[in-house]
Amino acid sequence: YNIYGNNHGNVCIFTCRTYLLMKTRKFREGINFTEEGIKFEIGKKEFLIWLFYIYALKSRMQIFTGDIDGAIDTLDKADYIITVALSAPSILGEFMLAKFHLNLNLLEDALKKTDINNIKKYTSETGPVAKRTLKVSSKCAMIRTEALKFMGVYSWLINKPAASIKWWLKAIEAGEKIHDRLELSRVYFEIGKRLLEKPVTSKYESRVKKAAALLKNKTRLTPEQYLDKAETMFREMDLQWDLEQVEMVRGSQVN
Repeated sequence: YNIYGNNHGNVCIFTCRTYLLMKTRKFREGINFTEEGIKFEIGKKEFLIWLFYIYALKSRMQIFTGDIDGAIDTLDKADYIITVALSAPSILGEFMLAKFHLNLNLLEDALKKTDINNIKKYTSETGPVAKRTLKVSSKCAMIRTEALKFMGVYSWLINKPAASIKWWLKAIEAGEKIHDRLELSRVYFEIGKRLLEKPVTSKYESRVKKAAALLKNKTRLTPEQYLDKAETMFREMDLQWDLEQVEMVRGSQVN
């Protein structure tokens, strides 16, 4: 691009670097970079599919940073041009992961606030999104591990800990099969994080204990050991944001 003024070369830079920044959780730099990419690509019909992809990646980073309104707005912009990506699972996949992640975030927030109406709303709305994401992931190995991890989170939030274990073990199997170390480490973290949470009711505590026993029976590992595995891998890959999440989980255990 710099030498020949080839616009496609510049689009490749925006696409690959944004994806890398999202995957390594460098959100501030990533969101700023997406703004440059959107400004460059918008209005150019030949790059519409890549504009869709940049919107999807931007929305994912906004969700992680807690900018839910911004993520919804960005996803709406992507949804407006979604037809360009329907036959491209690797492009559509990030959009579906963003939609799934957003719904999980909204559902978890409703649960924390004991907002009955929104709990029902987001539980119902998340189901179809989960199924569609899983379907896309069957054609795209790049998102398979993470999609299965999110299925585990969804089951966890709707009080089905045993189902969560099933999905997370499938995520581990998928991650190991394609050597997806990055997302595999995050599956380990999710298992440790969720099973070490303080249950809000005695009934739920009993179900969590059963899930932990099921996990140990199948893998011989405790939730603490999964968290340790995640932390080791995060350090090896220098994933600073992820290491901060581990510290937060450990801190909540002390408190």
